[in-house]
Amino acid sequence: HFTPIQVSANGVKMVTFDKDDVEALGLVKFDVLGLRMLAALSEAVELVQRHAPTGHIDKHFEIDELPLDDPQTYNMIRASKTLGVFQIESQGQLHLLGQHQPEDFMDLINEIALFRPGPLQSGMVHPFVRRRRKLEPIEYPHPSLEPILKSTLGVIIYQEQVLEVAHQFAGMSLEEADEFRRLMSKFRDPGAMEDMRDKFIAGAMSKGVDEKSANTVFDIVSKFVGYGFCRSHAAAFAKTVYQSAYLKRHRTAAFMAAFMQHRPGFYSLMTVEEEARRFGVPILEPDIRRSSVRYDLEPTDDGRMAIRKPLTSVLHVSSEQARAIIWERISKPFSSVEDLYMRAAVKGDALRSLAQSGSLDGLAGSSRRALWEIGVLERRVGLPGKRPTPALFDLPVISEADIPELPKLSIEERLSWDLQTHEAARIHPMALVRRTLNELEVRTIDTCYRLGRYAPIGTGQTSTIITVAGIAALRQRPSTANGVMFLTLEDETGLIQTIVLPKALEHLDHVLCQSAIIARGKLQVMGNWRGLVLTQAWPLNGIMGGYEGHPSMAGGRDRLVVQAAG
Repeated sequence: HFTPIQVSANGVKMVTFDKDDVEALGLVKFDVLGLRMLAALSEAVELVQRHAPTGHIDKHFEIDELPLDDPQTYNMIRASKTLGVFQIESQGQLHLLGQHQPEDFMDLINEIALFRPGPLQSGMVHPFVRRRRKLEPIEYPHPSLEPILKSTLGVIIYQEQVLEVAHQFAGMSLEEADEFRRLMSKFRDPGAMEDMRDKFIAGAMSKGVDEKSANTVFDIVSKFVGYGFCRSHAAAFAKTVYQSAYLKRHRTAAFMAAFMQHRPGFYSLMTVEEEARRFGVPILEPDIRRSSVRYDLEPTDDGRMAIRKPLTSVLHVSSEQARAIIWERISKPFSSVEDLYMRAAVKGDALRSLAQSGSLDGLAGSSRRALWEIGVLERRVGLPGKRPTPALFDLPVISEADIPELPKLSIEERLSWDLQTHEAARIHPMALVRRTLNELEVRTIDTCYRLGRYAPIGTGQTSTIITVAGIAALRQRPSTANGVMFLTLEDETGLIQTIVLPKALEHLDHVLCQSAIIARGKLQVMGNWRGLVLTQAWPLNGIMGGYEGHPSMAGGRDRLVVQAAG
């Protein structure tokens, strides 16, 4: 009745008008978010329930019935141990957590709303944090705004507050205020902005506000509108933040397994696995005898729950191929690589990846032998899964005489094969060079966290200078950062954000695009957040597991280094 409709390539009916035109026609427009974190939370709850002992309370675990005031969850959040937690895992959010130190659910709502371009661009974040910590008095741009801004310490954080300012401060009707918000958020033409300013100021002055104050308030609102959250939106996000944080703190294995399955964050799988280990959760490598199609939990001998990586975590192994393997395994366990080859219709590249990953070690004894056996079977049998015609004497295709004496995989080879086949290694790459780095007085990243916690650090002219090294996990150069680059380094003890100022970046860009880096700089401390203002950097050659690349808004991870150079 209102607009032409066409069917998309995947069969979805689409309105062919622009979303703003559709709204102008009177149709209701919804912005539906598809968040992978919701899928991760759902799967985590399923894992908790499925692996709970019979009669245990976790058999009926309900995520929507969690208490919103758990002290241990907030302690973890204030300590910035939030890698994997929805919305508050980025280095920028970790910095804000260190300053803000949320203590209750309302603080979490404010935390979500603060880390938006609106509050950031309008310069409201630091005043809010300082006022909350009672480091400066609460002030209002105009006394009449106190009822509107009292709950947020005199700072505009939410879009609802913008509506109230336009309505009560500038004398607009609620309909005009909403239209004002819409126009401010969509049109950035200087002329149109000035027309809005004139209307806003005229309305404010008609209510007795002086022109200077009216201009000040308009400047704050003009930077905020269109880039801020509604309070209800922030509250909905905060609930997901809390739920993911609670699960990470109290049901760690289930949460991290589900997180690895859906990967809603932007950190690499190796980084996520290392975080799970730091929280006491072992990671079990993919195994043809035990792994499933999805990440799962498995009890260990010491009573802990470990995460078992699935067959699908291995390169080239699809869900369909993994299911084919598991159905055969259910009917009868595999007795050898040859038995697997004969029974499971799996593509050759998938079998080779399984061999390199270590998934067949339980059948062959070693990854190198498993790979050799697959090569012999390919030449003698042909395609996998073709059962031979039964014969009077079923002799094995491979005998011990076919297997030469194969050298054991070195640690470096094991690391490289792990990275090539399932994106993460059973040992952190930086651990291999730690002794050498110690001799060169290059510290672990954990040392940066211990400084300031157990020992004082210098400031100003006596700033603590420290040298660390790590693989490049993430590079960012936001358009709002005035040319500053943020490089996240990771070693076997943790992560740290290095801040590269434009002058340093100009001289060191050829180094900072390397996959592993030695970084020297001034240590910054804010709560449990640590940063390093870079003064010098050198490439760390021969290290696998890091990302080569140049900074970008998306993270600057151009290529994962899976083999040592030379």
